[in-house]
Amino acid sequence: MATSGEFVLIEKIRELLGPPSSRVAIGVGDDAAVVSLSRNKCLATVDMMVEGVHFDLSYTLPEELGHKAIAINFSDVAAMAGQPRYALVSLGLPSSVDDSFVEAFYTGMRRLAVRFGTDIVGGNLTRAPSLVIDVTLLGEPAGSLCLRGGAKPGDLLAVTGPLGASAAGLACLRRWGRAAMNEYQELVVSHLMPFPRVTEAQVLNSTGLVTAMIDISDGLSSELHHLAKASGVGIRIDEASIPVTPATRKAGSVLGDDPMAWALGGGEDYELLFAFKPSRSISLPVPITVIGEVMGPSMGVVFRREDGREEPLPARGWDHFASRGE
Repeated sequence: MATSGEFVLIEKIRELLGPPSSRVAIGVGDDAAVVSLSRNKCLATVDMMVEGVHFDLSYTLPEELGHKAIAINFSDVAAMAGQPRYALVSLGLPSSVDDSFVEAFYTGMRRLAVRFGTDIVGGNLTRAPSLVIDVTLLGEPAGSLCLRGGAKPGDLLAVTGPLGASAAGLACLRRWGRAAMNEYQELVVSHLMPFPRVTEAQVLNSTGLVTAMIDISDGLSSELHHLAKASGVGIRIDEASIPVTPATRKAGSVLGDDPMAWALGGGEDYELLFAFKPSRSISLPVPITVIGEVMGPSMGVVFRREDGREEPLPARGWDHFASRGE
């Protein structure tokens, strides 16, 4: 297999993406895009995905890969209560990838981009020994920015959804391949097509109660340490409060893995972890699960077991430079 050539493929991509929104003066096809941002501040983030490190094409469809490649960038912008606006996509393509793969990849990416009103305005194509995906995303604040450094002792800690499902889905894919969809579709979809909490973040931030926020990409325990360090606080979370779905627990039982280990260190859940001021008069307008509280800095990051024992919680999660691959 091979692609039809860089310039032919770019034209196909441009046709697939369709006309851009009115915010885009010049999109795909010139030396650079020309876009408009309505606010003074610009959010910028970038994520790279490498075949054999972040994904395995033996069980990942190109549409799913396109969805995930942009979803993980959306999650970064969501964590700051921002609105994703413009994406630049660079692909390193091996000779095993043909036009139909690239078109399906962009179809999955565009579907999610349209849902959040985001334009794909350019990028780059090059030959590579394996598939490399690099997405740069520009966004803007939907209101006030929400950073990871504002948590205060007395705040509560919560997450927007269940944890460990993505790691469980990956474990199922590694054991059974695509056949895992038959029994564990919920988990497989959580891993292959995570849904970024863009809307939830903006709604939460609009309450004025949220003091710090971060997305859970590298694992809950790692993100707790990031938030604690940035805010200069301690944290205590409760094992009994961490949301783990029945499907994740079932997969753990069948595979002989610990669902709580997936929840704490599996990573790629792309839920939001946030601190907020307790309030009896205002309820948060999206479903959340309170998992702990913010303490003084001398506490460190502590994990309270169901039997009441407390122990330090090490930062365990995804490390790109550890000897770990997909």
